[in-house]
Amino acid sequence: SSTKLLRRSASLTNATCGSYGAWSQVGSNDPTSAYADTSVSSGNCYQYQYQVFDNVLNDVNYTSASTAKVDTGVPSVAVTGITEDSGVGYQYVSGTTVYYNSVGTGNFTVSASANDTISNISRVMFPETVSTGVNDTTSPYTGTYAFDTSDTYSASSTVVAWDNAGNNQTASFTVTRDVTAPSGGTVSYTDGYYTTASVSVTFSDGTDAGSGINTSSTKLLRRAATLSSGSCGSYGSWSQIGSNDPTSAYSDTSVISGNCYQYQYQVFDNVLNDVNYTSASSAKVQLSNPSCSINSIDDSSAYGY
Repeated sequence: SSTKLLRRSASLTNATCGSYGAWSQVGSNDPTSAYADTSVSSGNCYQYQYQVFDNVLNDVNYTSASTAKVDTGVPSVAVTGITEDSGVGYQYVSGTTVYYNSVGTGNFTVSASANDTISNISRVMFPETVSTGVNDTTSPYTGTYAFDTSDTYSASSTVVAWDNAGNNQTASFTVTRDVTAPSGGTVSYTDGYYTTASVSVTFSDGTDAGSGINTSSTKLLRRAATLSSGSCGSYGSWSQIGSNDPTSAYSDTSVISGNCYQYQYQVFDNVLNDVNYTSASSAKVQLSNPSCSINSIDDSSAYGY
């Protein structure tokens, strides 16, 4: 009737127990075995001792070298960034979403922060997406992925941080496959003759529901043919005029008299899907006046006046 279960505690910080306090009884005398100690608190270490008396007050304290480390909290975790493969345009990052175009190959790296001040982080699990995931046990926590032309993965993905107590918390990022070009744009110019060395071309980008339009890489293209007797000859190949990302409207002042011109507006999204907006119009440039002369005057008549 006088046996006792004793306990002492210490703070648990970064998986390490601090200095223990004094032993004190938990529960009532003569506890049953097994005893469930439900008065423990997260962030503490506990050690236990069992004190037994005989009937003339000889006593013994049974001890154990074991330590109970209590951590009921979850770690913190966040996706802190996604880094694109430099020099390759088939992937594009916006916040915690990475877009990729599987017509090409590339890679990207997902970075995460994780923290647990009680039992410390055990590992951060990066899931399988376009390639195999990884368990990273060392900060800074990263997972690198490679995609190729066979990949079709497109989904929200979950990073899981585990502490040494087995608690876990998640954070998400999104991998989106984008193989669709922008649409809905236009290119427009007047069909017919131009008598000054300037063709005004207007155009619009349209929209892109995936990675978005890359406005710094839009291009205005032109091809030319000889203008003879009012008809355009065979057109040559398309070539860029002006710099990337032209403003609308664009005045093409490099046209030459005696040529026909057609224009095309090329728009890329951020993972190199592209579309060429075209027009059937032809700009016929003629800057010179027609030749005209009086060849003769016919004065023949029945009268001599």
